[in-house]
Amino acid sequence: MKYYLHLLMCFSALSATTFAAPLQRKLVSADAKWLVHLDLDNLRSTEFGKFVTKRLIALADSTSSVKMDFGAIFQKVGSITAYGDQYETGPQSNGVLLIKMDADTQKILEGFLAAQMLTDKEESIKKTQQESSVMYSIKDDLFVSIQPDHQAVLSKSQKQINKARDVLSGKAPNLSSSKAFAGFPSAPNSFFFLGLAEAFNQKVDMPPQAKILQMADGGRLVLGENADKLVLEVVLKAKSPEVVKQIQQVVDGMTALISLSKTNNPELQQLINGVKVVTEKNLLLVKIDYPLAQALEKLREVIGADEREDGGKKKVKLEKESEKKAAGGSAVNKEAKP
Repeated sequence: MKYYLHLLMCFSALSATTFAAPLQRKLVSADAKWLVHLDLDNLRSTEFGKFVTKRLIALADSTSSVKMDFGAIFQKVGSITAYGDQYETGPQSNGVLLIKMDADTQKILEGFLAAQMLTDKEESIKKTQQESSVMYSIKDDLFVSIQPDHQAVLSKSQKQINKARDVLSGKAPNLSSSKAFAGFPSAPNSFFFLGLAEAFNQKVDMPPQAKILQMADGGRLVLGENADKLVLEVVLKAKSPEVVKQIQQVVDGMTALISLSKTNNPELQQLINGVKVVTEKNLLLVKIDYPLAQALEKLREVIGADEREDGGKKKVKLEKESEKKAAGGSAVNKEAKP
């Protein structure tokens, strides 16, 4: 059981930084309130993507108890997207994850699931045939549906799985027939991450730092690489130009406050200097350019610190285990003395 869950985590981890091909609106339910889309082809062609995916593959190889070539699998994962019709988290979450793969990768996944079912004494993994697709239920808490077009649908809700299958087969409406996420400008071709959300100002609990988002009706976040820059673009959509003006004043005030403060963080100052704010009717666009080399160096520092911390924890654990063994050996020797 734990092997199966670990495999799904690895698939998700590798895919969490990727999504292949342009966003296909026909794959997403018409009532989606949020959407995450990642472009695998663009990501793999960027220096940022090469660095991140290399680290993720190394992490999967080093932590997985399942021996397989995660690098080869990653190259064959076609696309991934996630969406949901509400903002619930935890056990109430009913989002859907779609993973597009090739025939060989599907065989690997199905073969692994079949092997786990054979060794699953608790029968916690169940398999059922649903027309032309196959459904796997894991402890009735996670559902995986393998579609005939080499697409996997994952969700904690079987109802959402069935709904997603209807969308994929054309039996239920999709985003192509919906006005959801409309009104945003075209995204730059160089992006590899796209996030969209609507109506998040109604029932979503936000931290104080993000209260500005409650003034907007929707938003889009795009991350990409252009030449030697890492580019972040945020677009907020409001009900009226007046509300956009208020949001702009808040953003300008925040950036001015940081610029005028006597900070000893030159990287933060450089980041603020790269912020550009533009408004158009009921839209506000915030664009941030940051040197790619510095971003990668910062990532290396963070990863190095984490690895040193993990190494230190492992060392302490090994030392404690050695002390316990030594203490146990001493006790045995004392009892053995006449």
